[in-house]
Amino acid sequence: MGATRWALHRVDDVRTAIRQLGTGRLLFTALFVLMALFLARFSWEVPLALDAERALYDWRHVMTAPKVDQDDRIVMIVYNDETLAATGKRSPLDRTVLAKALKRIDGFGAKAIGIDILIDQPQPEDSVLVAAFQSMKTPTHLAYANLGNAASDAADDKIKPWQQEFLDQLNLRIGSDKVRKTSIVIEDDDDNVLRSWPLVQPEGPERIVTAMADRNDSLFASFEGSVIYRVPLYNERPVFATIPIDTFAEDAMFAEPAVADVIRQQVAGKYVLIGGHIQDIDLFETPLGKMTGQPTWGVEVFAHMLAQQLDGWLPMGIPDWMHWIAAFAVIASATVTAASNARPLLLGVAIIVQFGVMILIPFAAQSQLIDTQGLSAFGWLAGWMLAFAAAGTAARAVGSEQRRYAQNALGRYLPRDIAAEILRNPESLALQGEKREIFVVFTDLEGFTKLSHAIEPEMVATLLNRYLDMLSDVVLKHGGTIDKFVGDAVVAFWGAPISRPDDGERAARAAVAMHEA
Repeated sequence: MGATRWALHRVDDVRTAIRQLGTGRLLFTALFVLMALFLARFSWEVPLALDAERALYDWRHVMTAPKVDQDDRIVMIVYNDETLAATGKRSPLDRTVLAKALKRIDGFGAKAIGIDILIDQPQPEDSVLVAAFQSMKTPTHLAYANLGNAASDAADDKIKPWQQEFLDQLNLRIGSDKVRKTSIVIEDDDDNVLRSWPLVQPEGPERIVTAMADRNDSLFASFEGSVIYRVPLYNERPVFATIPIDTFAEDAMFAEPAVADVIRQQVAGKYVLIGGHIQDIDLFETPLGKMTGQPTWGVEVFAHMLAQQLDGWLPMGIPDWMHWIAAFAVIASATVTAASNARPLLLGVAIIVQFGVMILIPFAAQSQLIDTQGLSAFGWLAGWMLAFAAAGTAARAVGSEQRRYAQNALGRYLPRDIAAEILRNPESLALQGEKREIFVVFTDLEGFTKLSHAIEPEMVATLLNRYLDMLSDVVLKHGGTIDKFVGDAVVAFWGAPISRPDDGERAARAAVAMHEA
């Protein structure tokens, strides 16, 4: 029964607050709370909020990125600017160097080879390269692009029909079941930052890293979520070892068995990615750039993706219903906090705790391999503040209305300045007994009982109301407190609940004024 009574009181309080708020202000508040809910749920779809969400995602991605020692499963063999200077070719890259490197990597027993270089136009040394491909025993995954697929961009440019024809003819010429065509598509967001795995093209070739891993992993085969970038455990040791491709093209170097054995150990049993570390070519902005300040080469992006798949790091997506629950919880907490009328210290603690939770949850989720792309970290904060402001404004309006009502009610029995002081400082009313000197005035209407029997009741009420109103005004004007009305009598006192030095004089003057009135 007690709980039911408490609930009914709360319902009455809500109804009273709604009535005091007014229809217009209530609709205005509801509109802003709905806007806050929309922001807390869909901030990744709001233009300015999207920029903030991406920045926060990049930051927490780097802050929670796995710190690892150098990955001994993957090695990158790259063309660099020194290679270009030595061969005198920038684009297309020298294919004789690639052919020699492929033969030696194959001979050293690499686990798989991925070539992040689109061979899309003829060169004089093509026959040497085709022969190298035909002799491969190691599973080799060759970059391929499909003109018919609008998403198949390579090196930022769609291939031309003649390039497509050359690619198809090249694969026919190779004709080896050890060499498979694979997609090297990389898709960055519209702010030019690469955060996610490329979209799966149902009619296109398999993605290069999925083909290289060869895990028959259906989840990764269709995975389009976030790339989990790694950061080096030691600054002097990058996550993935890099060897210039020239190393494998210099015949004199392999004349020394000891040197050849050292190089063999660098690739034997490993996944080999061949690509470019060439300035201004195949460079991408990634969340890592927020920490290093440097873009990431495409072949290195593939290395991160390959390591992610080899480790089975499949970030778990957040279902839509959880986004909604989180958004409702954020807005509800802001609304309740704003309307709680708590003391400033308690209110401050509640705000700090709620902000702390909203900030820590995305970091905790990201560190637990939960994909927080789409998680409204900024939306929660902004939506909370918007809802708090709207609900706080409404609560202040209700509080102001309640104070006005209370002051008017108190004003019927207390002087206005005393009523205002009590509303401003309720502690001034002591609940315990207190010994104090007060001055009391009692009034009486001579012959009122006889008169009330001689005239109509309606006239009695009219005369009595006029009389009591008139004397009450006198009491309040002189700073007195009306204690009660007893029939035609007025009981008023001075000196409580707040005393003044001249309370006695005020009471005496009021008595004279009441007699005159």
